[in-house]
Amino acid sequence: MKRAGIGDVIREEYKCPCGSGQVVYGKENIPSSRSIEINCYCKQCNEKYDFGRGTATLKNNY
Repeated sequence: MKRAGIGDVIREEYKCPCGSGQVVYGKENIPSSRSIEINCYCKQCNEKYDFGRGTATLKNNY
């Protein structure tokens, strides 16, 4: 976690479900600028899963 003025920024990195790539969770918790971003850097898992903070859920078409 990194401090950003009176708020903070959270960044967490995880292995993707198949283990070949990485999932990055980022959250800015700063007054007037709150955002969450989750990116999966594995094409196979990105197509197959929906990601949350530390979670991967199969998409409906799988």
